Amino acid sequence: MFEADSISLQTHLVSESRMYTMLGPQALKKASQYTSIQAAKIINPALKRYISLSISKHGYLTPACKAVMEEIRNLADLL
Repeated sequence: MFEADSISLQTHLVSESRMYTMLGPQALKKASQYTSIQAAKIINPALKRYISLSISKHGYLTPACKAVMEEIRNLADLL
């Protein structure tokens, strides 16, 4: 068992050994371009993914910030 913040390190260890890792869809897509790792969806137990957006308390919400917040809400509904 190991913990690494580096996705490239995780995928390297998995591809070179008999280890497992958990990757999100984007990380898996990138990793599969460079390694021969295989993937399986975890069904049970169900896993939650959290999305967060930080904004300054000292500023105001610009139209761009509001649009990004709305897009995150829309994308979260798809997950």
